[in-house]
Amino acid sequence: MVTSHCNGDQTVFVLTPNRSASWHDNKCLLLVVFAWSGTIGLGFGLVGAWPVVPFVGLELVALFLGLRYTSWKISFQEVIRISNKHIFFERGISFPTTRMCWEISTLKAYVMPASHPEAAPEIDFADVAGHRVRIGEFLNYQDCQLLIDKLRACGLPLRTSHPCLWKC
Repeated sequence: MVTSHCNGDQTVFVLTPNRSASWHDNKCLLLVVFAWSGTIGLGFGLVGAWPVVPFVGLELVALFLGLRYTSWKISFQEVIRISNKHIFFERGISFPTTRMCWEISTLKAYVMPASHPEAAPEIDFADVAGHRVRIGEFLNYQDCQLLIDKLRACGLPLRTSHPCLWKC
């Protein structure tokens, strides 16, 4: 998902993965599954099939851990701030783990067309030393196209890179 807003002389883009459910929604799902499985497990325990009860608990723990991990992974985000002279890039989950800054005059932004009709194009920012940073790897095709259009609207020159040159 791509959101943008202007903050004075800066344009800020926030890139996040698409989320089908929030952590609150997942907790509600866990509560429903816990109530349902707990009732069934309690019923089996009352009729003497007590070995079922630990497996119900393991099932709930596994579901909780899977949902928690997935929710944590999709809380990832990238922030791009474009001012008159600089572009700032931050990436992380709870706080920025990667921070980069480029002068607009020295930045090269590349767009590699998608290799498959359903795949998203790849966007890279590179400095004069040749260090590349992939932007929005988690974006789908529509979000990636939206980001490309918004970056061009901000005046950022995007170069199209040929796939052969990209891999080398």
